[in-house]
Amino acid sequence: MKNQRMLASRVRSALFGLAGLSLIGSAHATTFEDYEQALEAYNAKRYEESFVHLKNSLQKDPDNLTAKILMGRLLLQNGYVRAAELEFQEAIDMGADLNLVAEPLGTAWLFMNRFRDILDFQEYKRLGSKQKSSWLQIRATACTKLDDDVCAEQAYQDMLAMPYNKDNALNGLAAIAMRAGDTDTAEDFLAQSREIDDNSAILWRLTGQLSYRQGDVDTAIKDFKRALEINSDDPIALRNLVNIYIARDDFESARAYVDEIMSRTPDDPLAILLNNWLMTQEQTVTSNSTEIQKLSNTLSELSPDVVESQPLLIYISGLTAYFNGNIEKAVGDFERYLGKVPDDLQAIKLLAKAYISTQRPKLALTLLEKKQSLLMQDLNAALLLGDLLIDQNKSFRADSLVRALEEEFPNTLQLQLFKIKLMTVRGMEEQALALLDKNYPAQQLNPTFLFTYASMKMRFGMYDDAHNAVDALIDIFPDKADVYNLKATLFIQQEEFAKARNLLDKALSINESSFSARFNLAALDAKTGNLPASLELLDALLAQVPRHVPSQLLKAQNLLRLKDIDNAVLIYKDVLTLHPNNQEARVKLVQVAAAKGDMSGALYQLDKLLKEDFDNPAYLLQKADILIGMDRADEAEQAIVLARDVIQTNSKYLERYGNILIKLGRPDEALAAFTTAREISPYDNDLALHTAKLQIAMGKVSDAANTIASRIEKNQNNADFWYVAGLLAESRNSFDKAAQAYGRSLTIAPVYAQPLLAAYKMAERGNNPEGFVSIARKLMKEQPEYLLPANLLAQYFYNAGEFEKSIPVYIELAKLPNVLNKPKVLNRLAEMSAQTNTIQASQWIKEAFQLNASDPEILDTYGWVLANEGKYAESLEMLRRAFSRQATNPKLRFHLGYTLVKMGREAEAQEHLELAANSELEYNGKTLAVRLLNGI
Repeated sequence: MKNQRMLASRVRSALFGLAGLSLIGSAHATTFEDYEQALEAYNAKRYEESFVHLKNSLQKDPDNLTAKILMGRLLLQNGYVRAAELEFQEAIDMGADLNLVAEPLGTAWLFMNRFRDILDFQEYKRLGSKQKSSWLQIRATACTKLDDDVCAEQAYQDMLAMPYNKDNALNGLAAIAMRAGDTDTAEDFLAQSREIDDNSAILWRLTGQLSYRQGDVDTAIKDFKRALEINSDDPIALRNLVNIYIARDDFESARAYVDEIMSRTPDDPLAILLNNWLMTQEQTVTSNSTEIQKLSNTLSELSPDVVESQPLLIYISGLTAYFNGNIEKAVGDFERYLGKVPDDLQAIKLLAKAYISTQRPKLALTLLEKKQSLLMQDLNAALLLGDLLIDQNKSFRADSLVRALEEEFPNTLQLQLFKIKLMTVRGMEEQALALLDKNYPAQQLNPTFLFTYASMKMRFGMYDDAHNAVDALIDIFPDKADVYNLKATLFIQQEEFAKARNLLDKALSINESSFSARFNLAALDAKTGNLPASLELLDALLAQVPRHVPSQLLKAQNLLRLKDIDNAVLIYKDVLTLHPNNQEARVKLVQVAAAKGDMSGALYQLDKLLKEDFDNPAYLLQKADILIGMDRADEAEQAIVLARDVIQTNSKYLERYGNILIKLGRPDEALAAFTTAREISPYDNDLALHTAKLQIAMGKVSDAANTIASRIEKNQNNADFWYVAGLLAESRNSFDKAAQAYGRSLTIAPVYAQPLLAAYKMAERGNNPEGFVSIARKLMKEQPEYLLPANLLAQYFYNAGEFEKSIPVYIELAKLPNVLNKPKVLNRLAEMSAQTNTIQASQWIKEAFQLNASDPEILDTYGWVLANEGKYAESLEMLRRAFSRQATNPKLRFHLGYTLVKMGREAEAQEHLELAANSELEYNGKTLAVRLLNGI
């Protein structure tokens, strides 16, 4: 028994990985106080916390049976079945009441497939009536697993002789009767069960199975749905519904229920098979299907001649390759199969999807267009063609497809949603939104529609409508983490980060392991500048799913912001190793290479993209951008000439083309491109505002005013509109109105950097600095996580020489754990205090130096502080070290000159002071530098 106890203890520690953890105050708690805290945490589903308390309790008193039994239940609850069984067996050996552990022990044995142990367990006969009834149900289940219906029937009959669980016994007997084909007896048992409790999920699931056997499929569907209304976690009812929908070719409904099964029982073999089969109808592919792998292994043993002679084997070969991620092989197999069976719609769809996944959308489009008449029988397949037409800028042909589909599938919501997508692509945003609004009253309980509605409204900044749709989703799914995560995404779009964080906390309180919510939290931390927290979350996500590409890409982006370029590049290359066609990673490598001045490397990566899609306007325009950065304007011209002909019907590309023309110094042509783009997309609000910005920059103030005049009412809640209004007011020297507009923009989008920077620059030019100060202080109060306002305000006061105002702001920044560059903040504080509070300045600069001993600005300030302390020799050493790293800094030269003067070395000091005094740059101390120079 001692060895068993040691084993149980080791298993507990190994499973939870918490052997060394204890909660605050636990050392002073008694074993039962620990147990009470554990029980409270267990009931609140805070299982790790409960485990820690239980471990502490059992460490203090290994014989605490209450703690041991709860430990067993906790382990069983979290799926550690073997460990739970050890705890229960040990508790029994220690004299625990069998009534407390028999049922969970039996449940553990069921999970472990130890059915014979259940049948051999005769101690159940001394259990109380309620516990005995529960055990008999476990016993009946074990009998069924052993295909012994006689044994199971006896257990259920024994249950009927007891006052508990009679309905469960009747349901069990009905199931046995159905297996025997005796539907009349089954119906009788179910009727008796219904009289006891007509709100039982098992009852309605069995009733559904009976209805289906009797040929009443519609009633069966209703019965299964009734079962799921009572218990949404019933995987058998879910599977039954999936089978019915598959039989009806209703794959959309089947997919919804398969997803439910996979989310609840991810290891369910039947669910995995159903999931793999359904994936032949969809784009999603899995490489985890054991059955598919077995099939693949079998095919590999057949000779190529055998496979080639039978089209079905070719199809299966392609299918297994598709599921196993070998898309290139799948392409070859499906092409050969369609050569023999040209009109197999399923194979056509799979080949098209394989083309798409290998970045060959043009081949997919050609294939589907050739088979368009066949596709018209299948709305999903036809809409796949429609998506390709949209993606390849063939919106007019997509429109023709929609009109044809409306005849075959009138009033279909799926088609309506596609029409809305097409309208947005064609610049018909208002009509698309009107169609959404028209359908909204009738679809307020349709989750698919509500999600689309919320997404579209969010895209166009109609946040109130989007919130209404998301709130409706929350009403439908109040206990689903995903809906709160969606609402958080909406608030992130609105840059209301505090609200977003609260909702993500809510989502994680419902499902602490929610991958999407944790990812959004990492993204939120990144947006608010808390990069260490973001990276910590991403590391945890990547430990869970090492190849999760969005997490890899966000981590790389964070590293770029932290100037850790090399590690970011490694991640991008890692992504491309497994996903060579990942455009984002390769485009980032283009940008990184360009930023590092490696223009050849940038072009190399870009040419990789163009190799696969030589006339892709996005890549051509990006190549032009790179070439402009290399001062190769003539080659950039060639790139945009290649792109120009294929972008004339795409407003977004025309806008980007215009931006390139601006860089080439051709603003008039850029404005013409914007004008053409606006003719294509007259309702594109962002394009209009971008055009107004260019007009303001060109001095066409009246034109800019006309551009935005008709948009005032529709843009009251648009942050970018008020930013443009601020620029317009500033161009008219209406600095008060400009500050008001910038402030309004930031009220709508508090972390929108452009209006804040515009207000800052306006203040730096001496125009209405009070307006900027007011804006910055308001943002600091309302968005304490957003550090840019505090940084800019502190910098403004610093540049203005108002150190008494700058220092308090920098002090607050230095206290924040997520400040981006704490050494720089401390350095600035030390510099401003060097002449007024050398003791404090010394503390700040020493801390900055410990954090970064090689930064020339920190070395400079350290030397300046030492000089003000009268430690001139030490000062000179630091200043020399700084000078070796940043010799052109006039402020450093002033500090050197000052120190050398104090040391009596005026000749050398004069050289530094002349450069410092005659510098065109303004810096703190320049006046003193001039005075010192004149005094030599």
